[in-house]
Amino acid sequence: MKILLINPSSRLDARAGTYSDSMFPMPPLGLAILAGAARSSGRHEVIVEDQYASRISVRQIVETAKRESFDLVGISCLSPSMPVAEEIVRELKAELPATHVTLGNVHATLFALDILKHLPADSIVMGEGEDTFAELIAAIESGGDLAKVDGLALRRDDNPFLTSPRDPISDLDRLPRPAWDLFRLDDYRCPPRLMLRERVLAVYASRGCPWNCSFCSQNVFMPGIRRRSLSKLVDDIEWQYDELGVAAFGFQDALFPLTEKEGMDFCRIMEERGLRGKVRWFTETRPDRVSLELLREMKRCGCKFVMYGFESASVRHLDAAGKGFKPEQSVQAASWTHQAKLHTYGLFMIGFPNETQEEARATIAFAKRLDCIVASFAKVTPYPGSALYKKYESAFPASLSPWLWNNQYHPKPGESFWQLPGMSPCRISNLLREAMAGYYMRPRMIARHIRHGVFTLPEMLRGAVWLLKDILLFAASKFSTSSKRAQP
Repeated sequence: MKILLINPSSRLDARAGTYSDSMFPMPPLGLAILAGAARSSGRHEVIVEDQYASRISVRQIVETAKRESFDLVGISCLSPSMPVAEEIVRELKAELPATHVTLGNVHATLFALDILKHLPADSIVMGEGEDTFAELIAAIESGGDLAKVDGLALRRDDNPFLTSPRDPISDLDRLPRPAWDLFRLDDYRCPPRLMLRERVLAVYASRGCPWNCSFCSQNVFMPGIRRRSLSKLVDDIEWQYDELGVAAFGFQDALFPLTEKEGMDFCRIMEERGLRGKVRWFTETRPDRVSLELLREMKRCGCKFVMYGFESASVRHLDAAGKGFKPEQSVQAASWTHQAKLHTYGLFMIGFPNETQEEARATIAFAKRLDCIVASFAKVTPYPGSALYKKYESAFPASLSPWLWNNQYHPKPGESFWQLPGMSPCRISNLLREAMAGYYMRPRMIARHIRHGVFTLPEMLRGAVWLLKDILLFAASKFSTSSKRAQP
């Protein structure tokens, strides 16, 4: 069989509004593993098109599919990319009705039955897709009954239904290596904020997360924490370095390391394999999962920076979100990270339910106190499937398109949007702009970024232009709205 796997792009305004030009493609690890699973039998030809990176048109994708006569097309579906994914599906099925089109990933899983009601896709792979996709391929190839494949959403007499559920994959070590050789690796270069300035690939040590943050839907898609053997993980890193010539990598886990022992063991194996001094990497973990000793060992083993979901300065909002740590633990983790001479990348949120403007500004001040070399400020987003979404779902507009669940999305005038209780979306957007300007426009921060090579001067100037443009567009929008209200 000939199989095409697609990572669709997203509309620029749905990515990050004014800041769209700052977005860089990141290597789609899930699709790479799925590609490895698809060709594991040795009988199938697999081609991957990362449209987010290549930026080719939907028309070009369809023409390629017609020319190559693919038997099966699989499309990865995240919420921001759904308008493009829908366009691809409709055009493919209009011109290649015999080609089986299947969808997968988080958005497709969460909205499977609704998608099949209005989109002419043939199937949806639910949850973790490697085993389900392999069995789907075999069933299509043999002409078998797809309803006997566990983990699918299908259509029978125009009525969508689910086949028997499939258990999560317990043994991650049996999964194939990501088929990075099918990708254009030069497309995946670190954006300035990741500080490595070279080609980068993703690795993973686990699936799932032991915590259940109220705004996160990860455990709906990948329930239960499962971990790979560290030896297998380092095998992949060694292969990427030796065979692909890629020396930089980032962990795609919810957090790594989970424990101090796991982190120390990982560093030991990396040193035993002779990788210390050869590779550079970054990861995300929690403030309550690190120690000074661990961070120093990570630094010695090539780690360049650590991302932390600090989120808020408010104990009230951290507790309500189920974060399970206190602000003082964030202060301690940041201090240890600085002492270990690692860079700190802080993730912060504004707009928790019933959050006040004063609390939000305290979080902005908290970010400055933690002295992160990079700080990201996002709107609290109750992703579908999360506890926060379930709690407030009845208050959201029924007309709200599910692909608008993106924490950087700016609703257009007259467009439906979700709102949590508390500050208005306008106030939250203003505070996010205030956070960005207040954090990055400080002379001390500018000098620090130049000294460490985080951002070059031209990159800083572009960032300032994006920020100014965002502020001006927002002011113009407010002025236009006020003028319309003032008209008799």
